[in-house]
Amino acid sequence: KSVVLLAWRPAISAAVMYLVVRALFSALDIPPAFRLLLMVGAGAASFCIVQSMLWLTAGKGVGVEKLVLEATLPRLRRLCLRAK
Repeated sequence: KSVVLLAWRPAISAAVMYLVVRALFSALDIPPAFRLLLMVGAGAASFCIVQSMLWLTAGKGVGVEKLVLEATLPRLRRLCLRAK
């Protein structure tokens, strides 16, 4: 597969993340430490949300998203069972 076919979702997600962080940076007038924490959280959340939405829209094709889910879901289930 070409790199473009593998990287289009992360590229779009990163662009949206950039726009979100850039908008927050110019809109917020709070202390720098709080601004940084908010921007990091908003950037990570926006990237993950857009990435997931694009992956679901694309039909959950084989990609990094599917590999990560297959690797982490069993571990998360075990952790949840231990916590009970």
